[in-house]
Amino acid sequence: MVSLPLLVGFFGFLSASSPETARAPFQTRVDPACERTLPTHVVQSVSGRPGVTLIPRDSRVGAHGTCNYAISGRTIILSVAINPLTNPAFYESYQRNCGYEAPPIRVQGVGDEALICSAYGGGADHAVVVHKGRVVVVLQSTKWLDPRTNRFRESYFTTDQLTDLARTVVRKL
Repeated sequence: MVSLPLLVGFFGFLSASSPETARAPFQTRVDPACERTLPTHVVQSVSGRPGVTLIPRDSRVGAHGTCNYAISGRTIILSVAINPLTNPAFYESYQRNCGYEAPPIRVQGVGDEALICSAYGGGADHAVVVHKGRVVVVLQSTKWLDPRTNRFRESYFTTDQLTDLARTVVRKL
């Protein structure tokens, strides 16, 4: 049975949340900080694909990050999650997700610690996880779907490209 103080605390949290936060993971607008932190023209340049735009968080279409980049507003190619690290032990869960299929590779010179992941959280996408101070940033590439065969192909970004993008994000935190 749930205790009364726990319920009161939970509903107090909900009432203090903004409408956008209360509706998360579905949002109707893009966080303006996304363009300042990692501009779309940078993502477009690194990806080599035209028509890169920011789209709001919406897990129904795979836009799980704080900042989600898509081609022509439809095909998600990159998600960037910027999460506060409220407890230092939480970083261990990010490390476990990073080493799901293969051990993570440590990267020097990006934040306090950075890891390259071949399959973050069991997915088949490349990712870079960066720990800087009290923030964890996860940049995750999606795979390209070949419309002729309806099969996933290579990721839109290599781990080297994700690491370069992570450097850009971390410099602006």
